[in-house]
Amino acid sequence: MPYAIVGLVILLPSPWLPRWAVAVLGEVSFVPAVVFGGGFLLIPSMFLIGSALVRYGVVDRAENSPRAMGVFFAVSAAIAIPTLIIQARDITSSGFSIVSTVAGLALGGVYISLVLLALHTPIRGALAAVFAPLGRMALTNYIGATILMLIGGLILDLPHSTSWTATVLLAAGILIIQELLSALWLRYYTQGPLEYLWRWVTWGSRSPFLIRSAS
Repeated sequence: MPYAIVGLVILLPSPWLPRWAVAVLGEVSFVPAVVFGGGFLLIPSMFLIGSALVRYGVVDRAENSPRAMGVFFAVSAAIAIPTLIIQARDITSSGFSIVSTVAGLALGGVYISLVLLALHTPIRGALAAVFAPLGRMALTNYIGATILMLIGGLILDLPHSTSWTATVLLAAGILIIQELLSALWLRYYTQGPLEYLWRWVTWGSRSPFLIRSAS
């Protein structure tokens, strides 16, 4: 719900602003959001910064800039390692806090840079095979993972857990299952079920759903 509200109120009108204004608004709102513990406060600034990066062409050029991604990885890792160590010592610090927010953002930078660097290696094909089905069914998998995490959290009593083990294993298990199911689903259908409904509502017309019909 917070993503939907921010997307409608802030992200949707942003293309009518100059890209420099979008970048400035994102950066100005970023620091206070981190200081006050991140969480929902961080969503507007991240949306605006992401929009600015796209409009400046940074996202398009990222894959073809391994040296820049190497520097980005080094900086992200240097920030992520100490903050993650602090966070790992006490699971209660994984909530909305400065340490948690910085650790999450830095670890996200590590993930992104590692994937982009790996695309310049022989494992590029394997990465595409793994991530493409997940990406083509991103909405279905996102909503599905949310539901499964809520159910798993109740069964395993994660809100009162004092260990990371159960949470990490649950998340990893869900990701593996979704990867397998996504690859299997896309053998027969052109897109995920929620993606199909989303595009139908958005464009007012139904696109082919079965691969046989599309052919």
